[in-house]
Amino acid sequence: MPSACPHPQPKRLRVKAEATSLTSERLRYQYSVSAGKIIGHGRDVLWDIAGLGPGDYSIKVTVTDQHRHSAESSASLALKPCDTCDPPIYFPKIVLSCPDTSIEGEVVLVSVALSGKPVERTFPKYEFNWSLSAGRIVQGAGTKRIKIDTSGLGRQSISATVEVKGLDPAAPRTASCGIAIQPK
Repeated sequence: MPSACPHPQPKRLRVKAEATSLTSERLRYQYSVSAGKIIGHGRDVLWDIAGLGPGDYSIKVTVTDQHRHSAESSASLALKPCDTCDPPIYFPKIVLSCPDTSIEGEVVLVSVALSGKPVERTFPKYEFNWSLSAGRIVQGAGTKRIKIDTSGLGRQSISATVEVKGLDPAAPRTASCGIAIQPK
């Protein structure tokens, strides 16, 4: 699974101190850090910053020759939090398409669409659970389009409700529409 943050923080930084002695003497390198720890010895070491949170940190190196002549250098490091480590949450609007009225005995088509950002046209990750206040589903149960038999429902209303499973748990997941059935 890929990381949600686009640029994960490194756990170790390579630090290289460049120093020379005019008399080709051996030099001693001593590091100090405000947080974390130094791994290694000499001019090329690693600064272990694993577990450090956002903030400003510093590193200092003191280079000394055998005559106790020294020079110092320092650097700073700013660790910043990721602006957004989570992908954006998509809360589509559930839109039902159904007629306002129908005639008793006719088959009524009701469909659902998700509006907002682009959604896969085949809805592979979504499930559609339909319920009716009256009538019965004759085709399409579990899909994004159903057909409802209105036989014997003259002068009644049908409420069709769909629950879309597969959306973010915080997103609205249901929508309803009503159809008035006229007698033959």
